Amino acid sequence: MKKMIVPLLIAIALSFGCTKECELKIYNDTPIMQKAKIDGIIYEIQSNGTPAVEEYYLDSYLLLSETQEVAVEYVANSPISYRSPKTFKVEMKPGKNKTYHIKYDRGRIQMRNISPLTLDQILLKKEGSNEWSEDLYDGVLLPDEIDEIAIKAGNYTMKLIDAYGVEYPLVEIEIIAGEQLMHFFTGEM
Repeated sequence: MKKMIVPLLIAIALSFGCTKECELKIYNDTPIMQKAKIDGIIYEIQSNGTPAVEEYYLDSYLLLSETQEVAVEYVANSPISYRSPKTFKVEMKPGKNKTYHIKYDRGRIQMRNISPLTLDQILLKKEGSNEWSEDLYDGVLLPDEIDEIAIKAGNYTMKLIDAYGVEYPLVEIEIIAGEQLMHFFTGEM
């Protein structure tokens, strides 16, 4: 009889669990309002203000705990935002809170064509790499035009090519997250 009591007590203890709360918080560390989608619900998160919070109530047992996978997406405000869209999954566990921060990860180049030539291609090579990017500019930049291109933060070498296929001297640039770099295309060698 005593041999039956111990396994019975263990089975009873395992069958009883409790529900524990856990929170998923997303803060906005950028200077403007950002949007985040948590499990399909869109939150507008003010700059350095109240975070988006979702609470989950999960069962917790002695040997086994419930988990829940939550889809999170940082929604881009515009095509040339300082933050690239990001989608990821978070595994929520009983009593384990998770916190994430939205930060800028891109900067911008503002290209100004002050030459009489048409700028056809803008290529970048990341520091330490030997490969050039594909053309960053969709179309051409005509004389007296201005346009912006969003680029991941980092150090780059930039190559400019005009509509006649002429390559101009390489330029070293640094892209800082959340900032804009202005570059003038003069068409001079």
